[in-house]
Amino acid sequence: SVFFNTILASLAMWAGDGAVAALYFANRMVQLPLALFGVASAQASLPTMAEQAARQDGQALRTTLQTVLRMVAFVTIPAAVGLVALAWPIVQACFERGAFDRQSTVMTAQALGLLAVGLLGFSMSKVLTGAFYALKDTAMPVRLAAEAFAVNVVLAAALIRPLGLGGLALAPSLASSLTAWRLLRTLER
Repeated sequence: SVFFNTILASLAMWAGDGAVAALYFANRMVQLPLALFGVASAQASLPTMAEQAARQDGQALRTTLQTVLRMVAFVTIPAAVGLVALAWPIVQACFERGAFDRQSTVMTAQALGLLAVGLLGFSMSKVLTGAFYALKDTAMPVRLAAEAFAVNVVLAAALIRPLGLGGLALAPSLASSLTAWRLLRTLER
């Protein structure tokens, strides 16, 4: 999805000059809380969930998964709100100097705010995928990831004209949120 959206961002007539760099920098900023909380929680909980699945202790697995998802939500929702609300000053403080001018800050802050909307979805998808792996089901997360890519492609292509760079940032956020919801519903079944 990142590769596809970068290709679309290179279409300056729709996304604007500097869209590739803005999308890249915004993505890097979202990766920090995602790695610290989403990926770390998924990695830390995987051995416990795998052990519980091997023992066929569904109740313990469900409890662990619910606890981890609550913890991820507890941390990533405020992080996402903070990134949305403070996108401008964060980008300005981190990047605005030299060739990275005020317009670059505007573009990157817009992309950061819209990518941050999907932070909970990105994080939950990591944890839920780990639960599928613990249950030795690697096919379903791959199928749902393929669906997410298709949704991202459709949304990015549809949203680039009305929203420009914002559409390229919003598309993976919506696709990841949909994927997290689908993973959760499938796992419940």
